Formats: sequence, structure tokens, C-alpha cells
Amino acid sequence: MDKMPELESIIDEIRRVRNKYNISSSKLAKKSGISLSAMSKLEHKKLKPTYELLCKVYNTLYDMVLATGKVEKVSDIMVKDVETVTIMTPISEASKKMKEKGFSQLPVLNRDGELKGLVTERSLLDNPDAKVCGDAIDYNYATVEPDASKERALQLAKSTQAVIVMKDGKIVGIVTKADFI
Repeated sequence: MDKMPELESIIDEIRRVRNKYNISSSKLAKKSGISLSAMSKLEHKKLKPTYELLCKVYNTLYDMVLATGKVEKVSDIMVKDVETVTIMTPISEASKKMKEKGFSQLPVLNRDGELKGLVTERSLLDNPDAKVCGDAIDYNYATVEPDASKERALQLAKSTQAVIVMKDGKIVGIVTKADFI
């Protein structure tokens, strides 16, 4: 069985971040509890890692980067004034707002202000008979805390429509692919 592309992108990200923050393979291997040989094989894609192993190395690296104090946080790049719609907002209103503001998506909230998903250009096209936003929700998004690293948000943005920044259950910001270009 071949390696999954997602795993390869995580391996590439580990090497890129490790090099960016001048963290040696040996130090990362030691803190991750794996041998230097396994770390080398991992980074050179000569080892078919388990998802658990990759998470362990990635999370260890994340902790090491945070310890450097050189990390840009999501709160440094996020859009703070987030435009939202509710599940009962008419599609025509959401579409108009997206066109006027140049947005590709809008977070959708329920009556209690809880995030339920996104209305996206694609979800609108895929649901031409939808009358309200609740009928055209896209669930392809990720959430992070404001103190998450910019690196983490970038990784998430590569595979999701948007990264919603949440604090205490409330939306405090949004980051999209455009914020990294």
C-alpha cells in the first residue's frame, strides 16, 4: 500500500518547520521518544509511519516551536470582524453579502450563536433549491484557539474551506487561504 498524500504533507511540514526554527532531528527524535534512525527514515519517507507516530512527532515539534517564543499566532493574522449568517438567513441575503464583501464563505450560526458550519460558494452551487443558509451548510472547516500558531492554521487552511478562530465557544476570528498569500 502506498503512503497517503496527507501523511506525506505532514512529514514535509515537520521537516519544513523543524528547519525554520533550527530544531535538530536528534533533539526532535529524543523529545518524541523515537530513535534518530527512525526520525531520519521518517523525514526521508523511507518509513511508513502510523498516524499515531506522526501525531506524536508533530505535537512534540509544535511544543518545541512554542517554547522558542518566536511563533506568530493566529490572532496576529486573523480577520477579527467576522461576518456571519444564521441557519435561517435567506440564501439571497447571504449570497448578496458574499458578493458585496468579496467573501468565499460565511460562518453559519444557530439561534444560540453556536457555529454550525459555513455557507460557501460551492455549497450554494451544490444546493440550488436551498432557501435558507441552514439548507446549504458546508462542514469543511477547522477551528483553532487565538493562540494557535500561524503554522498550524496554514496547515489546516490547505485542506479546509476556512479556519474559524474560537474562544470560549464564540467566533473571534477567521483565517482563509487568502490570508497566507
